[in-house]
Amino acid sequence: MKINGLHHVAYAVQDIDKVRTFWQKLGFTLLNDQKKTPEGTESILWIGQVQIQLHPTSAVPMAAVWRENKVRDDLYQICLEVDDLQDAITTLHKAGIVATTEPEDTVQGRQFYIDPKYTGIYHLGFIELNDSLKHKDTANKQENIAKLLGYKNLDAKKLSSNNLGMTNIHHIGISVADYERARHLWQDILGFDAIYQHFKERNFKE
Repeated sequence: MKINGLHHVAYAVQDIDKVRTFWQKLGFTLLNDQKKTPEGTESILWIGQVQIQLHPTSAVPMAAVWRENKVRDDLYQICLEVDDLQDAITTLHKAGIVATTEPEDTVQGRQFYIDPKYTGIYHLGFIELNDSLKHKDTANKQENIAKLLGYKNLDAKKLSSNNLGMTNIHHIGISVADYERARHLWQDILGFDAIYQHFKERNFKE
């Protein structure tokens, strides 16, 4: 499968208003903010080419497990942008990895998620952007998504950086219970290159 990049990361948080305010103070642009019901609450912020999505833990089924482990806020989803969704599904199925649901249409494109049992705790998703967004440069993509979400006059330049000079997400660190299993998924199945492996004290690896 061809992966074009990281589309979004989503976090489940206990105090969504507080966390959203924090990101806005850093200069992130709020693209979308749904507050109709607790289940429908979602905030979408943008930096560079990546979206950050916030969900309340009350709307995240796996949050009950986190509370048992005394974890309050945690990574909920990672979504990768792919060229061809069906190709991604076929590649994963050949590796014995199945989707939790059938692919579904969203505002930004068609996507699906694999069962968290393959990742440990978070949902890993794949999205094929619709024609108005696919293979567009960042500015065009941002303007089109802003329009799809109801922001007709949003300046794309405002989305490309913020008042602290941030331009993109550099990396995401994920704690995993089974390092070899996680490495196998990301490197052998998804095709990411290992830049380096570093072994620290107490068998800590990255």
